[in-house]
Amino acid sequence: MKVPFSLVSTAIFGGSYDEETQELDLTFSNGRTYSLHNVPKTVVEELQEAPSAGNYFRERMKGRY
Repeated sequence: MKVPFSLVSTAIFGGSYDEETQELDLTFSNGRTYSLHNVPKTVVEELQEAPSAGNYFRERMKGRY
């Protein structure tokens, strides 16, 4: 089951994560929602703790999941 969470970010409004399937949905400020697959829980935790979620996504997640 996906658990919703919010982020303090101007680029990403928030998301939801399913730990069992490792599926992450992120909703961006442009209104688009992206589904990412095989995202480890540690990566989601780092995204939530990052000073800039947008930068973290661009540098560590985009194109990998």
